[in-house]
Amino acid sequence: MKKTVSVLLILSVVIMMFSFNAFAADTPSMTLSDAVVKVGDQTCEFTLSIDSNPGIWSFYAYAFYPDEAVFSGFTAGDILPASSFFGPMGDDKSEMRDKSVQVELENSRTPDFNSIFNACSLSASDYRLTVIMADKKTMDNSEGNGTMCSFTLDVSGLPAGTYDIAVGCSKENTIRITPEYDCEYIDFGIAKATLTVEPLHMAGDVDGDGILSTRDFKLLSKHLLSMVEDDEIVFLNSDIDGDGYIGTKDSRLLQKLLLDIS
Repeated sequence: MKKTVSVLLILSVVIMMFSFNAFAADTPSMTLSDAVVKVGDQTCEFTLSIDSNPGIWSFYAYAFYPDEAVFSGFTAGDILPASSFFGPMGDDKSEMRDKSVQVELENSRTPDFNSIFNACSLSASDYRLTVIMADKKTMDNSEGNGTMCSFTLDVSGLPAGTYDIAVGCSKENTIRITPEYDCEYIDFGIAKATLTVEPLHMAGDVDGDGILSTRDFKLLSKHLLSMVEDDEIVFLNSDIDGDGYIGTKDSRLLQKLLLDIS
């Protein structure tokens, strides 16, 4: 009897796990590609894809990116026809393009905006937003998984560092048409990516912003006095004499470099 109960319990757990995995696999979701650029690079591209697409008629999402970046281009993907998109990132909603997240948090007329942004775990003062909008002209759904769209950011104003990029789906405005011609709401969730801006290899460019300046000398001086952390400087650029150690000799060499360009 005990053996039978044990077998039944194991079977129940297996069935529950299988059911959970099957359910999870069918949950609509988005992914966003990462990007790596160098300081001073003009643009980088991000691709937004969706999986477990239940069939989509209307798509509405917010794209969040660093305040120093600027939206600069857009390409429709292979799920919805290009004609479904309202211009580049919702061009007819021009008041939304490059809008401050802080302003939108205070004034949004979209009920689920706050929850989307909070789920992205970003800092409002450091981000901008724009809108991805698509709406089919016919009363059918676009099936299949793949690329929703790609968008390009001008990142030439970004210093070296790692930045979060996020797209949040508006589940109150993303819908499919049911066989009864009703609207069924879809939540593709949140997609996050990492934008890495790598410093240039330039002797004396301590902060990695691609420019030699007195700021580099001040930062190096603070490092020698243990007033800044190691990760606040670019070691390769700060070790000017190449001896594997950052010391007063590197500081003197940096002074000379600054005098030579002044």
